[in-house]
Amino acid sequence: MITDHNEGVSHEMTLTKVCTYTDIHVAKSVENNLKRLKTDFFNRIKIPNFIFARVNNIIQIEMQFIPGLQLRKSELLSDEQMQKVIYEDLILNREYSFTDFKPHNFLVPKHDCHSFYLYYVDLVKYNNWLTEEERIEHLHSNF
Repeated sequence: MITDHNEGVSHEMTLTKVCTYTDIHVAKSVENNLKRLKTDFFNRIKIPNFIFARVNNIIQIEMQFIPGLQLRKSELLSDEQMQKVIYEDLILNREYSFTDFKPHNFLVPKHDCHSFYLYYVDLVKYNNWLTEEERIEHLHSNF
């Protein structure tokens, strides 16, 4: 939510993603993963507010727009610092996590400089398909 107090108006911007799966069982699995994601917590990695619906093999996600920069373009952290945050908050001791650690899936929001966090935005990548070792390998291949 973006609020402009000077004009007494608030504006809400959202993004919509529609995923059409060829296999309805995959769509159901993604639906279950999104339900689980709503209750998960990742410390310095935030998830935009979102709602979703599945109709047969189609999932539609409406999520909060996050003003900011893609991680690579932010230049706020070194590759080693980014890897450390992602490793500690998304990989270490997790049964479920994200399976795509490409920098463009992370946003650095515009916020005060006294706290640090990132947003992960490709919500359909949340699942338990990879082992911790596979996620570590994937992380290193992207930074």
